[in-house]
Amino acid sequence: VSDKTEAQYAKLVKHLDVTPEEFLMVGNSVKSDILPVLNIGAHAFHIPFHTTWEHEVVKEPVNHPNFRLLNSATEMLDRIKTSLFDFIDIAPRGDDVTMLAVQRVEVA
Repeated sequence: VSDKTEAQYAKLVKHLDVTPEEFLMVGNSVKSDILPVLNIGAHAFHIPFHTTWEHEVVKEPVNHPNFRLLNSATEMLDRIKTSLFDFIDIAPRGDDVTMLAVQRVEVA
């Protein structure tokens, strides 16, 4: 998405045929990657870069239930893996995501 606004992210979510609750954005800019996504009800992982452009600086800390501040892409993958396994434990056995995850676990 080149125009990182709430409207554009909402359009992307609609295009993907998912709900905002099913959408996860991973980005390094709180202002353009994270806040617009949270404002439409989606999820966001922020992995900070060592430098931030002045126009991207946000002085207020992000306090949102769908927000996670992570240190690295490895931490992101670990979080997704943990969430997936937690989901497997409670999901109905006929659920497509559960079956995919169970197949991958059994193969691994």
